[in-house]
Amino acid sequence: MLQKKEVLMKMTTGYMGLGFSMVAASVLMFTGCGSSSSSTSTPAAVAYNGKFVDNVVGGVSYVCGTVSGTTASDGTFGTCPADSIATFSIGGLTLGSSAATEDGIFFLTDIVGVARDDISNDEVLKIAVLLQSMDSDGDPTNGITVPPEAAARGRPSNSRPPCRDSSRP
Repeated sequence: MLQKKEVLMKMTTGYMGLGFSMVAASVLMFTGCGSSSSSTSTPAAVAYNGKFVDNVVGGVSYVCGTVSGTTASDGTFGTCPADSIATFSIGGLTLGSSAATEDGIFFLTDIVGVARDDISNDEVLKIAVLLQSMDSDGDPTNGITVPPEAAARGRPSNSRPPCRDSSRP
């Protein structure tokens, strides 16, 4: 049989353990309370720079918010306003649009609006063929450069006007 001292000791220890648990729970419950601005604030949207790629693509026009220009030879383009949509085009032909991407890289799949691994999408393939056919040196493996004259015409730089049928007057 337990003596009174042992029973009292077990009860006290039990109450102290319970007391400690209650204090710990209270501390955890109130952690993070205080200024509501720190726990509910939303990060401010920031301006972004981007890079347009099939491989890297230079010479493509872009518009994002109030900013417009042409992609550099390495595919980069200027600082776009926060939350703006980047739209890419060649001549009067719009290739597609996309909101800012997490990595700042705009793939053809992004501007078409399909998953990045959906590279067999018909629209993605058509844009890839168009860009590669417009490449100034015909070698898309070293980057794609759309020459200004091709961009203005909106057709490949090596394309010719259609031939006339000589049998017709």
